[in-house]
Amino acid sequence: MVALVLEEEHSEVVHRLMDRWVGEDTMLHAPLLAQYEVATVLTRKRTKKSLSKAKADEALEILNELDVVYHIAPDNARAIELAVAMKRYRASDAVYLALAEELGTVMWTLDGKLANHHVSRHLTKLID
Repeated sequence: MVALVLEEEHSEVVHRLMDRWVGEDTMLHAPLLAQYEVATVLTRKRTKKSLSKAKADEALEILNELDVVYHIAPDNARAIELAVAMKRYRASDAVYLALAEELGTVMWTLDGKLANHHVSRHLTKLID
């Protein structure tokens, strides 16, 4: 989601994908965690002084305008099982996977390691 609200390496391709989804009336879903992850990136960039307050505020405004259904608590037990199977110490990526599994869809990601992991491969599509 960061690539949607800031000019990042993959922003152009992510914007094209988003435009396609909007044109197809595709419902977008994410765990509520996504908002906090974006806030963490913005905070890190502000702290490092690589992002102005105005740009951070603009990014948050864009985030708030996205037509995304946020899920408060996807299946956390399943997220833990997926994270353990992937030998990850944090369940954050697995929360997205558990939500995709719950919704019977796939998670689009820029994370090649996650997209290609044998545990998550069937639940992900790599944005490239």
